[in-house]
Amino acid sequence: MAWLIVVMFTNILLSSIVIAQDTDFYSETDDSSFIQISADYEHVVALKKDGSLYAWGRNTNGQIGDGTTTDRHTPTQIGTDTDWTTITNGHAFSVALKKDGSLYTWGYNSYGQLGDGTTTDRHTPTQIGTDTDWTTITNGYAFTVALKKDGSLYAWGRNTNGQIGDGTTTDRHTPTQIGTGNWSSVIFQQFLRAYLLQVILIIGIIVCLLCIVFVLRNKKRKRQK
Repeated sequence: MAWLIVVMFTNILLSSIVIAQDTDFYSETDDSSFIQISADYEHVVALKKDGSLYAWGRNTNGQIGDGTTTDRHTPTQIGTDTDWTTITNGHAFSVALKKDGSLYTWGYNSYGQLGDGTTTDRHTPTQIGTDTDWTTITNGYAFTVALKKDGSLYAWGRNTNGQIGDGTTTDRHTPTQIGTGNWSSVIFQQFLRAYLLQVILIIGIIVCLLCIVFVLRNKKRKRQK
């Protein structure tokens, strides 16, 4: 059992180290390097320095955005546009902004989390409305929150527990303004994910070391017997 735990956490640790140390993943001088990444537990969306968009992983609901529902096992470019600036993703859906402030979503849409007024899955990036003043996006499991240049706050998607913030528990299928205040920021979920991954990595290292010590002690005791 101890060896199984050691192997498991060693694999996690080595995978994390490989990702962190891969010099092709990010380079200050290479326009083809990745500069943003957002990961759900089933799919990943990434942005390159040249503004091109990539995704990979599970694609059951079209969350990759390549027009199919075929899983992708390597980074796959989504379209040919090179003016993407911000990305995030939730459970089987993705959200992104372009340089002109326009908002795009795609993937799973059962709760209206894409914001296009329907509950139909979208397999390619779909513009939401015609507004070009979106500045910040983030999301939860099946809902999205965004800010506009004027500081107004919008949310849409699943609202079972009031997560939209409009005083109801009714799902919203289009961006719905929340209050009338002037908001300055919303929490970027990918930052929280990054911190969580760091915590998991540290815990994994500690557990791995403890297991190794435990196994070595057991071996020593057996030899003494």
